[in-house]
Amino acid sequence: MCMFKILNSKIHLALFRLPSTAKVAGLVILDSISLIVSLWLASALRLSEFWPERFLEANLSVFISLPVISVLVFKRFGLYKVRVRYLSAQTFRLIVVGVVSAGIVVYSLALLLGSDFFPRSVPIIFCLCAVSLLCLIRHCIVAYHNWSLSKTSIGKPLVIFGANDQGVRLANFLLGDSKFRVVALVDDDVAGERPRVGKFIVHPVSEFESLIERFGVSVVLLSVPSIGDLYRPLLVKLVAKYQLEVRVFPSAQSLIEGQPLGNLETIKIEDFLGRDKVDPMPNLMKGCVLDKVVLITGGGGSIGSEIARQVVAYGARHVILLDHSEYAVYSIDQELQKVAGQKNTIITPLIGSVVNRSLIRSVLKRFKIDTIFHAAAYKHVPLVEHNIIDGLLNNVVGTEIVATEAAKAKVANFVLISTDKAVRPTSIMGATKRVSEIVMHNLSKKSEQTTLSAVRFGNVLGSSGSVIPVFKKQIEEGGPVKVTHADVERYFMTTSEAASLVIQAASMAKSGDIFVLDMGGPIKILDLAKSMISLSGKTLKDRTHPEGDIELVLTGLRPGEKLYEELFIDGTASPTKHPKIMLAEESYPSSVAIISGLRGIKSAIKTRDAATARHILEILVSEFKPSSS
Repeated sequence: MCMFKILNSKIHLALFRLPSTAKVAGLVILDSISLIVSLWLASALRLSEFWPERFLEANLSVFISLPVISVLVFKRFGLYKVRVRYLSAQTFRLIVVGVVSAGIVVYSLALLLGSDFFPRSVPIIFCLCAVSLLCLIRHCIVAYHNWSLSKTSIGKPLVIFGANDQGVRLANFLLGDSKFRVVALVDDDVAGERPRVGKFIVHPVSEFESLIERFGVSVVLLSVPSIGDLYRPLLVKLVAKYQLEVRVFPSAQSLIEGQPLGNLETIKIEDFLGRDKVDPMPNLMKGCVLDKVVLITGGGGSIGSEIARQVVAYGARHVILLDHSEYAVYSIDQELQKVAGQKNTIITPLIGSVVNRSLIRSVLKRFKIDTIFHAAAYKHVPLVEHNIIDGLLNNVVGTEIVATEAAKAKVANFVLISTDKAVRPTSIMGATKRVSEIVMHNLSKKSEQTTLSAVRFGNVLGSSGSVIPVFKKQIEEGGPVKVTHADVERYFMTTSEAASLVIQAASMAKSGDIFVLDMGGPIKILDLAKSMISLSGKTLKDRTHPEGDIELVLTGLRPGEKLYEELFIDGTASPTKHPKIMLAEESYPSSVAIISGLRGIKSAIKTRDAATARHILEILVSEFKPSSS
């Protein structure tokens, strides 16, 4: 029995490793034999003779030409592009269409050659026999392939996440693949008794980890467009813990046409950190944008440039990009100029700083701005911690200048881009952003014609200086990957979604509103780092795996850094018409305290008195608990 298994394994492996041209040639030979047999069988059934000699002699030329004509017809219809082990309704349809077409051609050929004996019912019987035999051959190949795989147990154990139609279809396709072996399907819509789909049991997500351990799973295949907010942290954790490969679902058509399953694209970390897609509401996207003149400060930055792309896409009449970085403005201007003409949008790039009051006043007067997205800010926590005065000047005074001048110029909408680090801040950067929110809110009470609001969100995937590009670079350089603390957690969202939600929030705003974007669940940065190492095709090097590729080191929290971020100061929020946008309900200092504090900050900036500036921040932002001195 053991010898039989070994022999079967060798035969199966030899057949599987044959080049595709050899496999197609073998199938052509089998089809040709089947077609000749089908024509003989049709004549035998029609004439009730096992060997209908008269028919065979009269139609010898038809028997000879039948395989050639039929194979050419099958090739024309693409039957030989379909991988045999991926049988489907489409395969059956191709066989039927091909056989019927071949039958018509062959019957016409018999008439042209002057055959004196070719009953009209023979082509009909021939088609039935040929379709049956061609399907039978393919089913036998698939049956042997699957049986052989089950006996030899080759292929990587794989779990499919998502038992939707695509997941089930892929599981059936993978039954005939030697590179992978489906051991289970997992779905977040399973509760109570586990349903069965074909030969597979669908397990709840709660059993995901036990399945990985039980079957030694090395590959997870995602058949859902994106992982739900509830399960995203779990997947990141499991990828890190078990060094899993995570791959994306290909189209069924690509499988049918022969794309090798071994070439399934390995997913990027951003792809399963990205949140559930919520389509933008067109009316909200257009509210502050369509046929409007839009100013974007920090227009060359990660968020500012993405807002610019979407503002152009949704029909802004004129977009002004303001940034102090010449290269950043140049880059986004060059990109947008390529599409602006199609949208009849004018793009004006400007180099300058938001702390230049005369520049801001001139821009607002010259272009008659309708909407301002204020994204200009210093955002890197450690840098601002060491540059308090410049952080205050850019983040606080810059916001006060732009917002004040916007109100004077009667700009319709001013939107401040804020951050979750403004909530109970422990860093100077976070405190400056909270003061910016406070200043905006105070100005909103005095502005009658300008709606001033803010939008607060967490980390943006792939933005300059964010953790993912840093980790990627460290992995490419061979490590080590540096994580500040084992318990650090952060929220993540894509740049595209953040910009989209900012624009939509602006259309819903009433003066003084602070919107908070739903960021889903937080991700542990340590798990994120381990997952990125695994997804890059490397192994983690530690005490238990000294032979690994990439070492991971803990460096300690940086100045001003928090273990985890929050989204609400008072913990309360109300829903809006958009499911991913909430309205924060928060308290603020009195106008007298705000004006006094802002005056003190400006005075400290003039004398570059960092200690006094820091003290004013602690008074103005009562929740500010500095983590560094």
